[in-house]
Amino acid sequence: MNWKIWLQGLGAAALGGAATATTQVITTTGHVQGTAIGISAGVGALLATLTYFMRSPLQPAAAVPPPQTAGSVAPSTTSPQVSGPGALSF
Repeated sequence: MNWKIWLQGLGAAALGGAATATTQVITTTGHVQGTAIGISAGVGALLATLTYFMRSPLQPAAAVPPPQTAGSVAPSTTSPQVSGPGALSF
């Protein structure tokens, strides 16, 4: 796991959430109130950070696969394809 990239993503999520929430408060109310902006920025940053944890969770050390040796076959990382009337497409 590349910690530098992960921490940059976490910071970007928090900053983006705070900026989005602050912009929403300013455009909705039409004027700037320090308390409302501070609370909304904090909540926006928190929600964006929690969403980032859902999308990019921390990997425990045991979850890291061992290095491949010569001649070994790596396990498949693709999901099986499901088709039919109940299948969802994203």
